[in-house]
Amino acid sequence: MAALCLWIALRWLRMPALRQPLVAMLFGVFLWWDVALWLGAAARLPALDTRTVAALDLAAIHALGIGYLGGTLPVMATRLSSTHGGRPVAIERTARGLYALLQLAVVLRLVAALAPAASARWLPWAALAWLGVAGVWAVRHGRWLGAPRADGRPG
Repeated sequence: MAALCLWIALRWLRMPALRQPLVAMLFGVFLWWDVALWLGAAARLPALDTRTVAALDLAAIHALGIGYLGGTLPVMATRLSSTHGGRPVAIERTARGLYALLQLAVVLRLVAALAPAASARWLPWAALAWLGVAGVWAVRHGRWLGAPRADGRPG
């Protein structure tokens, strides 16, 4: 399955739609899905010791949970809260910055999972980055939810 998803991702690289910020962000999130599959497959290799298997499984769970699912939610929720709130541009500089910070949080979390001896150094930074993404998103978009549309139209 991981190889099939990689093949799909490589085919999508040539698509002109990837020039659109929302599509590019969702493509990046899809790549975390594939990373999770590869890490999960690597954890099933028979020659690995128990600690390595546990580290790979933990990394796979976090690539799936934070990278794929945690990345899809803010991208789509940003688009929905923006467009339903009457704002014309859903993915602008702040949304791109939050997306980049989320990607950093995922990488830091995977480093902490794959290098358990260094996890005390990297885990707090991953948590802080995730908190930053969630906090800024909630403050920025939370006030839009339930408020009148910015363009004055009904709905």
